[in-house]
Amino acid sequence: MQTIFFRKGLIFLLILLLVITTVVSSFNCRIINQSESINRGNWLYVGGSGPGNYSTIQSAIDASFYGDTVFVFDDSAPYYENIEIYKTINLIGENKDTTIINGGWLDVINITADKVNISGFTITNKGNRSHPGLLQNGLYIQSDYNSIYNNNIINTDFSISGPYSKGNKITGNNIQGYHKGIDLYNSSCNTIKGNNIFGSDNAISLGYSGGSTNKIGNNIIMVNNISNNFGAIGLGSNNNTVVGNNISNNWFGLVLSWSASGNNIAGNIINQNKLDSISLNYWCINNIITDNTILNNGYGIRIIGSIDNIIMGNIISMNSGDGLELTWFSSFNTITDNIINGNHECGILLDDSSNNTIITDNTIADNYLDGIHLSSPSNTITDNVISNNDFGIKLYYSSDNIISGNVVANHLTGIYLRESSDNEITRNNFKGNIVNAFFRECKNSWDANYWNRPRILPKLIFGVRKIDDFSIPWFQLDLHPANQPYEV
Repeated sequence: MQTIFFRKGLIFLLILLLVITTVVSSFNCRIINQSESINRGNWLYVGGSGPGNYSTIQSAIDASFYGDTVFVFDDSAPYYENIEIYKTINLIGENKDTTIINGGWLDVINITADKVNISGFTITNKGNRSHPGLLQNGLYIQSDYNSIYNNNIINTDFSISGPYSKGNKITGNNIQGYHKGIDLYNSSCNTIKGNNIFGSDNAISLGYSGGSTNKIGNNIIMVNNISNNFGAIGLGSNNNTVVGNNISNNWFGLVLSWSASGNNIAGNIINQNKLDSISLNYWCINNIITDNTILNNGYGIRIIGSIDNIIMGNIISMNSGDGLELTWFSSFNTITDNIINGNHECGILLDDSSNNTIITDNTIADNYLDGIHLSSPSNTITDNVISNNDFGIKLYYSSDNIISGNVVANHLTGIYLRESSDNEITRNNFKGNIVNAFFRECKNSWDANYWNRPRILPKLIFGVRKIDDFSIPWFQLDLHPANQPYEV
Protein backbone atom coordinates (compact mmCIF):
# COMPACT_ATOMS: atom_id res chain seq x y z
CA MET A 1 0.00 0.00 0.00
CA GLN A 2 2.87 2.40 0.79
CA THR A 3 4.30 1.67 -2.66
CA ILE A 4 0.99 2.58 -4.29
CA PHE A 5 0.76 5.85 -2.33
CA PHE A 6 4.35 6.68 -3.23
CA ARG A 7 3.71 5.98 -6.91
CA LYS A 8 0.54 8.10 -6.98
CA GLY A 9 2.35 10.88 -5.13
CA LEU A 10 5.15 10.76 -7.69
CA ILE A 11 2.64 11.02 -10.56
CA PHE A 12 1.02 14.01 -8.82
CA LEU A 13 4.37 15.75 -8.41
CA LEU A 14 5.24 15.19 -12.08
CA ILE A 15 1.92 16.67 -13.16
CA LEU A 16 2.32 19.61 -10.76
CA LEU A 17 5.79 20.33 -12.12
CA LEU A 18 4.54 20.36 -15.71
CA VAL A 19 1.58 22.59 -14.78
CA ILE A 20 3.90 25.05 -13.00
CA THR A 21 6.09 25.15 -16.10
CA THR A 22 3.03 25.93 -18.23
CA VAL A 23 1.85 28.65 -15.84
CA VAL A 24 5.27 30.29 -15.78
CA SER A 25 5.38 30.24 -19.58
CA SER A 26 1.88 31.75 -19.74
CA PHE A 27 2.93 34.43 -17.23
CA ASN A 28 5.89 35.34 -19.41
CA CYS A 29 3.50 35.69 -22.35
CA ARG A 30 1.23 37.93 -20.31
CA ILE A 31 4.16 40.17 -19.54
CA ILE A 32 5.04 40.31 -23.22
CA ASN A 33 1.44 41.05 -24.15
CA GLN A 34 1.12 44.08 -21.87
CA SER A 35 1.18 46.30 -24.91
CA GLU A 36 -0.82 49.48 -24.66
CA SER A 37 -3.94 49.84 -26.80
CA ILE A 38 -3.46 52.18 -29.70
CA ASN A 39 -5.07 55.58 -29.39
CA ARG A 40 -8.25 56.18 -31.30
CA GLY A 41 -7.04 58.96 -33.59
CA ASN A 42 -8.65 60.31 -36.73
CA TRP A 43 -11.02 58.30 -38.93
CA LEU A 44 -10.34 57.97 -42.64
CA TYR A 45 -12.99 56.53 -44.96
CA VAL A 46 -12.67 54.39 -48.07
CA GLY A 47 -15.56 54.04 -50.54
CA GLY A 48 -18.97 55.37 -49.75
CA SER A 49 -20.22 58.79 -50.84
CA GLY A 50 -18.76 61.11 -48.21
CA PRO A 51 -16.66 64.12 -49.24
CA GLY A 52 -12.95 63.41 -49.14
CA ASN A 53 -13.34 59.62 -48.93
CA TYR A 54 -10.50 57.60 -50.41
CA SER A 55 -10.99 55.32 -53.38
CA THR A 56 -8.40 52.72 -52.32
CA ILE A 57 -7.51 51.22 -48.97
CA GLN A 58 -3.77 51.68 -49.54
CA SER A 59 -4.13 55.42 -50.20
CA ALA A 60 -6.00 55.85 -46.91
CA ILE A 61 -3.31 53.88 -45.05
CA ASP A 62 -0.61 56.04 -46.66
CA ALA A 63 -2.40 59.17 -45.40
CA SER A 64 -2.97 57.85 -41.88
CA PHE A 65 -0.97 58.37 -38.70
CA TYR A 66 -0.30 56.27 -35.61
CA GLY A 67 -3.59 55.36 -33.94
CA ASP A 68 -5.87 56.34 -36.81
CA THR A 69 -8.76 54.20 -38.02
CA VAL A 70 -9.33 53.40 -41.69
CA PHE A 71 -12.98 52.46 -42.20
CA VAL A 72 -13.89 50.73 -45.46
CA PHE A 73 -17.44 50.84 -46.87
CA ASP A 74 -18.74 47.81 -48.71
CA ASP A 75 -20.49 49.64 -51.56
CA SER A 76 -17.26 49.91 -53.57
CA ALA A 77 -16.25 46.29 -52.95
CA PRO A 78 -14.56 44.19 -54.09
CA TYR A 79 -11.33 46.12 -53.63
CA TYR A 80 -8.65 44.65 -55.90
CA GLU A 81 -5.57 45.57 -53.90
CA ASN A 82 -2.36 44.27 -52.38
CA ILE A 83 -2.07 46.17 -49.14
CA GLU A 84 0.89 46.89 -46.90
CA ILE A 85 0.18 48.11 -43.39
CA TYR A 86 3.35 49.76 -42.16
CA LYS A 87 1.70 52.00 -39.56
CA THR A 88 -0.03 51.19 -36.28
CA ILE A 89 -3.69 51.66 -37.24
CA ASN A 90 -7.14 50.09 -37.08
CA LEU A 91 -8.45 48.74 -40.38
CA ILE A 92 -12.20 48.09 -40.15
CA GLY A 93 -14.62 46.83 -42.81
CA GLU A 94 -18.29 47.72 -42.81
CA ASN A 95 -19.47 44.12 -43.11
CA LYS A 96 -17.26 41.03 -43.12
CA ASP A 97 -19.42 39.27 -45.72
CA THR A 98 -19.67 42.15 -48.20
CA THR A 99 -16.48 44.20 -47.66
CA ILE A 100 -14.20 42.15 -49.90
CA ILE A 101 -10.47 42.59 -50.59
CA ASN A 102 -9.14 40.45 -53.46
CA GLY A 103 -5.38 40.25 -53.88
CA GLY A 104 -5.36 38.40 -57.19
CA TRP A 105 -2.13 36.42 -57.55
CA LEU A 106 -0.32 38.17 -54.66
CA ASP A 107 -0.52 38.47 -50.87
CA VAL A 108 -3.62 40.39 -49.93
CA ILE A 109 -2.42 42.16 -46.75
CA ASN A 110 1.16 42.40 -45.52
CA ILE A 111 1.51 43.65 -41.93
CA THR A 112 4.90 45.09 -40.98
CA ALA A 113 3.85 47.45 -38.16
CA ASP A 114 3.10 46.35 -34.60
CA LYS A 115 -0.30 46.67 -32.89
CA VAL A 116 -2.44 46.65 -36.02
CA ASN A 117 -6.13 45.73 -35.68
CA ILE A 118 -8.00 44.27 -38.67
CA SER A 119 -11.69 43.31 -38.63
CA GLY A 120 -14.79 43.14 -40.78
CA PHE A 121 -13.46 41.89 -44.14
CA THR A 122 -13.58 39.04 -46.56
CA ILE A 123 -9.93 38.58 -47.56
CA THR A 124 -9.28 36.40 -50.59
CA ASN A 125 -7.04 35.78 -53.58
CA LYS A 126 -6.87 33.30 -56.40
CA GLY A 127 -4.74 30.69 -54.62
CA ASN A 128 -2.53 28.01 -56.14
CA ARG A 129 -5.49 26.01 -57.41
CA SER A 130 -5.41 28.37 -60.41
CA HIS A 131 -1.68 29.12 -60.56
CA PRO A 132 0.46 26.23 -59.22
CA GLY A 133 3.83 27.17 -57.75
CA LEU A 134 2.80 30.58 -56.41
CA LEU A 135 1.77 30.17 -52.78
CA GLN A 136 0.22 33.42 -51.56
CA ASN A 137 -1.11 34.66 -48.26
CA GLY A 138 -4.33 36.23 -47.21
CA LEU A 139 -2.58 37.93 -44.30
CA TYR A 140 1.20 37.88 -43.92
CA ILE A 141 2.28 39.01 -40.44
CA GLN A 142 5.84 40.25 -39.98
CA SER A 143 5.24 42.09 -36.71
CA ASP A 144 3.91 41.70 -33.18
CA TYR A 145 0.83 42.36 -31.00
CA ASN A 146 -1.65 42.54 -33.86
CA SER A 147 -5.33 41.63 -33.60
CA ILE A 148 -7.10 39.85 -36.47
CA TYR A 149 -10.76 39.32 -35.62
CA ASN A 150 -14.19 38.78 -37.19
CA ASN A 151 -13.03 38.26 -40.79
CA ASN A 152 -13.59 35.75 -43.56
CA ILE A 153 -10.15 34.73 -44.85
CA ILE A 154 -10.89 32.25 -47.61
CA ASN A 155 -9.74 30.77 -50.92
CA THR A 156 -6.08 31.56 -50.28
CA ASP A 157 -3.00 29.35 -50.16
CA PHE A 158 -2.10 30.42 -46.61
CA SER A 159 -4.94 32.29 -44.94
CA ILE A 160 -2.74 33.69 -42.15
CA SER A 161 1.01 33.21 -42.14
CA GLY A 162 3.81 34.75 -40.14
CA PRO A 163 7.44 34.10 -39.19
CA TYR A 164 9.04 35.18 -35.91
CA SER A 165 5.93 36.95 -34.65
CA LYS A 166 4.63 37.17 -31.10
CA GLY A 167 1.69 38.39 -29.09
CA ASN A 168 -0.83 38.32 -31.96
CA LYS A 169 -4.51 37.55 -31.41
CA ILE A 170 -6.44 35.71 -34.12
CA THR A 171 -10.04 35.46 -32.96
CA GLY A 172 -13.50 34.85 -34.33
CA ASN A 173 -12.56 34.41 -37.99
CA ASN A 174 -13.76 32.03 -40.68
CA ILE A 175 -10.58 30.63 -42.21
CA GLN A 176 -10.02 28.43 -45.24
CA GLY A 177 -6.63 28.18 -46.92
CA TYR A 178 -5.90 25.59 -49.58
CA HIS A 179 -2.51 24.79 -48.07
CA LYS A 180 -2.67 26.09 -44.48
CA GLY A 181 -5.25 27.99 -42.53
CA ILE A 182 -2.92 29.47 -39.89
CA ASP A 183 0.83 28.99 -40.19
CA LEU A 184 2.92 30.65 -37.49
CA TYR A 185 6.48 29.38 -37.44
CA ASN A 186 9.24 30.41 -35.05
CA SER A 187 6.51 32.35 -33.25
CA SER A 188 5.48 32.66 -29.62
CA CYS A 189 2.79 33.91 -27.26
CA ASN A 190 0.08 34.12 -29.90
CA THR A 191 -3.60 33.41 -29.19
CA ILE A 192 -5.79 31.57 -31.70
CA LYS A 193 -9.31 31.57 -30.32
CA GLY A 194 -12.87 31.03 -31.47
CA ASN A 195 -12.15 30.58 -35.16
CA ASN A 196 -13.91 28.33 -37.64
CA ILE A 197 -11.17 26.68 -39.73
CA PHE A 198 -12.10 24.35 -42.59
CA GLY A 199 -11.11 23.03 -46.00
CA SER A 200 -7.32 23.29 -45.57
CA ASP A 201 -4.48 20.84 -45.99
CA ASN A 202 -3.39 21.92 -42.51
CA ALA A 203 -5.73 24.03 -40.40
CA ILE A 204 -3.21 25.24 -37.77
CA SER A 205 0.54 24.76 -37.92
CA LEU A 206 2.88 25.99 -35.18
CA GLY A 207 6.40 24.87 -35.90
CA TYR A 208 9.85 26.07 -36.65
CA SER A 209 12.26 26.29 -39.52
CA GLY A 210 15.86 26.63 -38.58
CA GLY A 211 18.05 25.85 -35.62
CA SER A 212 17.01 24.73 -32.19
CA THR A 213 17.94 28.10 -30.68
CA ASN A 214 14.77 29.75 -32.04
CA LYS A 215 12.46 30.87 -29.23
CA ILE A 216 9.10 29.45 -30.20
CA GLY A 217 6.01 28.23 -28.43
CA ASN A 218 3.84 29.41 -25.54
CA ASN A 219 0.94 29.86 -27.96
CA ILE A 220 -2.70 29.32 -27.00
CA ILE A 221 -5.17 27.51 -29.28
CA MET A 222 -8.60 27.49 -27.70
CA VAL A 223 -12.30 26.97 -28.48
CA ASN A 224 -11.84 26.78 -32.24
CA ASN A 225 -14.03 24.69 -34.51
CA ILE A 226 -11.62 22.78 -36.78
CA SER A 227 -13.31 20.50 -39.28
CA ASN A 228 -13.04 19.02 -42.77
CA ASN A 229 -9.29 19.58 -43.15
CA PHE A 230 -6.59 17.06 -43.98
CA GLY A 231 -4.71 17.90 -40.77
CA ALA A 232 -6.32 19.85 -37.91
CA ILE A 233 -3.44 21.00 -35.67
CA GLY A 234 0.28 20.40 -36.12
CA LEU A 235 2.68 21.34 -33.31
CA GLY A 236 6.44 21.27 -33.74
CA SER A 237 7.05 23.72 -30.91
CA ASN A 238 7.02 23.84 -27.13
CA ASN A 239 4.83 24.89 -24.19
CA ASN A 240 1.68 25.52 -26.20
CA THR A 241 -1.81 25.19 -24.74
CA VAL A 242 -4.51 23.53 -26.85
CA VAL A 243 -7.78 23.63 -24.93
CA GLY A 244 -11.51 23.37 -25.56
CA ASN A 245 -11.39 22.90 -29.34
CA ASN A 246 -13.84 20.91 -31.43
CA ILE A 247 -11.72 18.85 -33.86
CA SER A 248 -13.83 16.72 -36.17
CA ASN A 249 -14.07 15.16 -39.63
CA ASN A 250 -10.42 15.72 -40.52
CA TRP A 251 -8.01 13.07 -41.73
CA PHE A 252 -5.66 13.76 -38.78
CA GLY A 253 -6.63 15.45 -35.54
CA LEU A 254 -3.75 16.79 -33.46
CA VAL A 255 -0.16 15.90 -34.37
CA LEU A 256 2.89 16.70 -32.23
CA SER A 257 6.19 15.98 -33.91
CA TRP A 258 9.96 16.25 -33.71
CA SER A 259 10.69 17.15 -30.10
CA ALA A 260 7.51 19.08 -29.35
CA SER A 261 7.68 19.33 -25.57
CA GLY A 262 5.81 20.75 -22.61
CA ASN A 263 2.51 21.14 -24.44
CA ASN A 264 -0.82 20.97 -22.61
CA ILE A 265 -3.63 19.30 -24.59
CA ALA A 266 -6.81 19.57 -22.51
CA GLY A 267 -10.57 19.49 -22.74
CA ASN A 268 -10.84 19.05 -26.50
CA ILE A 269 -13.58 17.12 -28.29
CA ILE A 270 -11.89 15.05 -31.00
CA ASN A 271 -14.23 12.91 -33.03
CA GLN A 272 -14.79 11.31 -36.41
CA ASN A 273 -11.28 11.97 -37.72
CA LYS A 274 -10.34 9.33 -40.26
CA LEU A 275 -6.87 8.45 -38.90
CA ASP A 276 -5.26 9.49 -35.60
CA SER A 277 -7.07 11.71 -33.14
CA ILE A 278 -3.85 12.61 -31.25
CA SER A 279 -0.36 11.46 -32.19
CA LEU A 280 3.05 12.19 -30.68
CA ASN A 281 5.78 11.45 -33.21
CA TYR A 282 9.46 11.11 -32.35
CA TRP A 283 11.02 12.57 -29.21
CA CYS A 284 8.00 14.47 -27.98
CA ILE A 285 8.68 14.91 -24.26
CA ASN A 286 6.80 16.07 -21.16
CA ASN A 287 3.45 16.74 -22.80
CA ILE A 288 0.19 16.48 -20.84
CA ILE A 289 -2.90 15.08 -22.59
CA THR A 290 -5.83 15.39 -20.21
CA ASP A 291 -9.62 15.49 -20.06
CA ASN A 292 -10.16 15.11 -23.80
CA THR A 293 -13.11 13.28 -25.33
CA ILE A 294 -11.85 11.09 -28.19
CA LEU A 295 -14.61 9.26 -30.04
CA ASN A 296 -15.12 7.46 -33.36
CA ASN A 297 -11.71 8.17 -34.89
CA GLY A 298 -9.43 5.86 -36.85
CA TYR A 299 -7.13 5.55 -33.81
CA GLY A 300 -7.35 7.09 -30.38
CA ILE A 301 -3.97 8.30 -29.08
CA ARG A 302 -0.76 7.09 -30.74
CA ILE A 303 2.65 7.71 -29.18
CA ILE A 304 5.63 6.90 -31.36
CA GLY A 305 9.20 7.23 -30.12
CA SER A 306 8.27 9.71 -27.37
CA ILE A 307 8.95 9.74 -23.63
CA ASP A 308 7.84 11.18 -20.28
CA ASN A 309 4.33 12.15 -21.37
CA ILE A 310 1.20 12.01 -19.20
CA ILE A 311 -2.13 10.77 -20.57
CA MET A 312 -4.72 11.39 -17.88
CA GLY A 313 -8.47 11.64 -17.47
CA ASN A 314 -9.43 11.15 -21.11
CA ILE A 315 -12.44 9.35 -22.55
CA ILE A 316 -11.18 7.21 -25.45
CA SER A 317 -14.03 5.31 -26.98
CA MET A 318 -15.37 3.62 -30.12
CA ASN A 319 -12.30 4.24 -32.27
CA SER A 320 -11.65 1.89 -35.20
CA GLY A 321 -8.13 0.97 -34.07
CA ASP A 322 -6.49 0.84 -30.64
CA GLY A 323 -7.66 3.24 -27.98
CA LEU A 324 -4.09 4.05 -26.91
CA GLU A 325 -0.98 2.79 -28.69
CA LEU A 326 2.64 3.26 -27.61
CA THR A 327 5.30 2.02 -29.98
CA TRP A 328 8.91 2.39 -31.13
CA PHE A 329 10.70 2.95 -27.81
CA SER A 330 8.04 5.17 -26.23
CA SER A 331 9.18 4.91 -22.62
CA PHE A 332 8.57 6.43 -19.18
CA ASN A 333 5.03 7.54 -20.03
CA THR A 334 2.17 7.62 -17.52
CA ILE A 335 -1.37 6.50 -18.40
CA THR A 336 -3.81 7.16 -15.58
CA ASP A 337 -7.51 7.71 -14.83
CA ASN A 338 -8.68 7.24 -18.40
CA ILE A 339 -11.87 5.56 -19.59
CA ILE A 340 -10.93 3.40 -22.58
CA ASN A 341 -13.84 1.44 -23.93
CA GLY A 342 -15.52 0.12 -27.05
CA ASN A 343 -12.49 0.43 -29.33
CA HIS A 344 -12.31 -2.01 -32.25
CA GLU A 345 -8.81 -3.28 -31.48
CA CYS A 346 -6.99 -3.13 -28.13
CA GLY A 347 -7.72 -0.76 -25.30
CA ILE A 348 -4.00 -0.14 -24.64
CA LEU A 349 -1.17 -1.52 -26.78
CA LEU A 350 2.54 -1.28 -25.87
CA ASP A 351 4.84 -2.50 -28.62
CA ASP A 352 8.44 -2.29 -29.86
CA SER A 353 10.24 -1.87 -26.53
CA SER A 354 7.96 0.80 -25.12
CA ASN A 355 9.05 0.20 -21.55
CA ASN A 356 8.92 1.74 -18.07
CA THR A 357 5.36 2.92 -18.65
CA ILE A 358 2.95 3.24 -15.73
CA ILE A 359 -0.64 2.18 -16.45
CA THR A 360 -2.77 2.87 -13.39
CA ASP A 361 -6.33 3.59 -12.29
CA ASN A 362 -7.86 3.24 -15.76
CA THR A 363 -11.21 1.72 -16.70
CA ILE A 364 -10.67 -0.50 -19.76
CA ALA A 365 -13.77 -2.24 -20.99
CA ASP A 366 -15.62 -3.66 -23.98
CA ASN A 367 -12.73 -3.39 -26.44
CA TYR A 368 -12.92 -5.92 -29.27
CA LEU A 369 -9.44 -7.42 -28.71
CA ASP A 370 -7.27 -7.14 -25.60
CA GLY A 371 -7.83 -4.77 -22.73
CA ILE A 372 -4.06 -4.33 -22.34
CA HIS A 373 -1.57 -5.86 -24.77
CA LEU A 374 2.15 -5.81 -23.90
CA SER A 375 4.95 -6.66 -26.28
CA SER A 376 7.44 -4.58 -24.28
CA PRO A 377 9.29 -5.14 -21.00
CA SER A 378 9.51 -3.46 -17.60
CA ASN A 379 6.12 -1.79 -17.29
CA THR A 380 3.84 -1.34 -14.28
CA ILE A 381 0.12 -2.15 -14.51
CA THR A 382 -1.74 -1.41 -11.30
CA ASP A 383 -5.21 -0.66 -9.95
CA ASN A 384 -7.03 -0.81 -13.29
CA VAL A 385 -10.54 -2.17 -13.85
CA ILE A 386 -10.30 -4.36 -16.97
CA SER A 387 -13.53 -6.01 -18.04
CA ASN A 388 -15.52 -7.47 -20.93
CA ASN A 389 -12.74 -7.41 -23.50
CA ASP A 390 -11.75 -10.47 -25.56
CA PHE A 391 -8.61 -11.02 -23.45
CA GLY A 392 -8.04 -8.97 -20.30
CA ILE A 393 -4.23 -8.69 -20.29
CA LYS A 394 -2.04 -10.30 -22.93
CA LEU A 395 1.77 -10.46 -22.84
CA TYR A 396 3.81 -11.46 -25.90
CA TYR A 397 7.60 -11.68 -25.46
CA SER A 398 7.29 -9.25 -22.56
CA SER A 399 9.29 -9.64 -19.37
CA ASP A 400 9.92 -7.96 -16.01
CA ASN A 401 6.49 -6.31 -15.75
CA ILE A 402 4.61 -5.68 -12.50
CA ILE A 403 0.89 -6.50 -12.70
CA SER A 404 -0.79 -5.79 -9.38
CA GLY A 405 -4.04 -4.67 -7.85
CA ASN A 406 -6.16 -4.93 -10.99
CA VAL A 407 -9.70 -6.22 -11.48
CA VAL A 408 -9.69 -8.56 -14.49
CA ALA A 409 -13.23 -9.70 -15.15
CA ASN A 410 -15.49 -11.31 -17.75
CA HIS A 411 -13.08 -12.30 -20.53
CA LEU A 412 -12.40 -15.40 -22.56
CA THR A 413 -8.99 -15.38 -20.83
CA GLY A 414 -8.18 -13.04 -17.96
CA ILE A 415 -4.41 -12.99 -18.49
CA TYR A 416 -2.44 -14.76 -21.22
CA LEU A 417 1.37 -14.90 -21.34
CA ARG A 418 3.44 -16.21 -24.22
CA GLU A 419 7.23 -16.42 -23.91
CA SER A 420 6.98 -13.71 -21.30
CA SER A 421 8.96 -14.51 -18.16
CA ASP A 422 9.96 -12.91 -14.87
CA ASN A 423 6.72 -10.95 -14.50
CA GLU A 424 5.24 -10.33 -11.04
CA ILE A 425 1.47 -10.98 -10.96
CA THR A 426 0.18 -10.19 -7.50
CA ARG A 427 -2.96 -9.17 -5.61
CA ASN A 428 -5.22 -9.04 -8.66
CA ASN A 429 -8.90 -9.96 -8.72
CA PHE A 430 -9.66 -12.53 -11.44
CA LYS A 431 -13.43 -12.84 -11.66
CA GLY A 432 -15.91 -14.24 -14.15
CA ASN A 433 -13.39 -15.18 -16.84
CA ILE A 434 -13.88 -18.42 -18.80
CA VAL A 435 -10.14 -19.06 -18.23
CA ASN A 436 -8.56 -16.88 -15.56
CA ALA A 437 -4.93 -17.39 -16.63
CA PHE A 438 -2.92 -19.32 -19.21
CA PHE A 439 0.77 -19.32 -20.10
CA ARG A 440 2.91 -20.71 -22.90
CA GLU A 441 6.66 -21.32 -22.61
CA CYS A 442 7.43 -18.94 -19.75
CA LYS A 443 7.85 -18.78 -15.99
CA ASN A 444 6.45 -16.02 -13.81
CA SER A 445 5.81 -15.16 -10.16
CA TRP A 446 2.17 -15.49 -9.00
CA ASP A 447 1.17 -14.47 -5.50
CA ALA A 448 -1.88 -13.50 -3.45
CA ASN A 449 -4.30 -13.16 -6.36
CA TYR A 450 -8.04 -13.70 -5.91
CA TRP A 451 -9.20 -16.47 -8.23
CA ASN A 452 -12.96 -16.13 -8.55
CA ARG A 453 -13.70 -17.77 -5.16
CA PRO A 454 -12.10 -18.22 -1.74
CA ARG A 455 -9.25 -20.73 -1.73
CA ILE A 456 -7.30 -22.43 1.01
CA LEU A 457 -4.92 -24.52 -1.09
CA PRO A 458 -2.45 -23.11 -3.64
CA LYS A 459 -3.98 -22.26 -6.99
CA LEU A 460 -2.84 -24.27 -10.01
CA ILE A 461 -2.25 -22.13 -13.11
CA PHE A 462 -2.22 -24.23 -16.24
CA GLY A 463 -0.22 -23.69 -19.40
CA VAL A 464 2.11 -25.28 -21.91
CA ARG A 465 5.84 -25.88 -21.81
CA LYS A 466 7.96 -26.87 -24.76
CA ILE A 467 10.56 -29.60 -24.25
CA ASP A 468 12.65 -30.31 -27.31
CA ASP A 469 10.08 -30.30 -30.10
CA PHE A 470 7.15 -31.29 -27.92
CA SER A 471 4.63 -29.07 -26.17
CA ILE A 472 3.37 -30.63 -22.97
CA PRO A 473 0.87 -29.46 -20.34
CA TRP A 474 2.49 -27.64 -17.44
CA PHE A 475 1.49 -25.66 -14.41
CA GLN A 476 2.69 -22.93 -12.07
CA LEU A 477 1.45 -22.06 -8.59
CA ASP A 478 0.01 -19.13 -6.73
CA LEU A 479 1.02 -20.35 -3.27
CA HIS A 480 -0.99 -17.77 -1.33
CA PRO A 481 -4.28 -17.16 -3.13
CA ALA A 482 -6.57 -14.58 -1.54
CA ASN A 483 -9.67 -15.70 0.33
CA GLN A 484 -11.70 -12.68 -0.73
CA PRO A 485 -11.51 -10.05 -3.48
CA TYR A 486 -9.52 -6.91 -2.91
CA GLU A 487 -11.14 -3.50 -2.81
CA VAL A 488 -10.06 -1.40 -5.79
